[in-house]
Amino acid sequence: MLGPALVIYTLEEEAGYTLIAENTQPMYIRVEVDASEGRGFLSSRNALFCEDILPPKSRMVVMTLSVDMSVKSHALGLRFGGGAMEPGTYVSPGEGHIPALEGPLAKLHLPQPMEPSLPNMGGFGGFGGAPPATDVDISALASSIMSQMQPRR
Repeated sequence: MLGPALVIYTLEEEAGYTLIAENTQPMYIRVEVDASEGRGFLSSRNALFCEDILPPKSRMVVMTLSVDMSVKSHALGLRFGGGAMEPGTYVSPGEGHIPALEGPLAKLHLPQPMEPSLPNMGGFGGFGGAPPATDVDISALASSIMSQMQPRR
């Protein structure tokens, strides 16, 4: 067994939700999130659905859902999907995202390596090995993500 391959973290706060996907395996993984059945939320991706290809040993903010204060009622329903890509698959950095990562929040959603790359290790953009999923400090990760977010204007 390889252990968990795709791990989804959800940070819930009064202002909304942040969804983070983590690929712990040495292969590309496709992750899908669909929040389109909910109401009263705004998405950092400008759509209530997304599909992303996550590089090996990396994590990313998939979507942040903010409460839309102009709406009186709020309901959230999430559906997740995903799967491993064919062995030998390579996706260029910045590619493999629906909707495309563009606009002022694009950098927030770029995949990040799970640990610093090691010299001459190869792989996608120098992504090195991943620490065990149990060693992830979720509050430090969430704090880092929230500090990168800026209000939309």
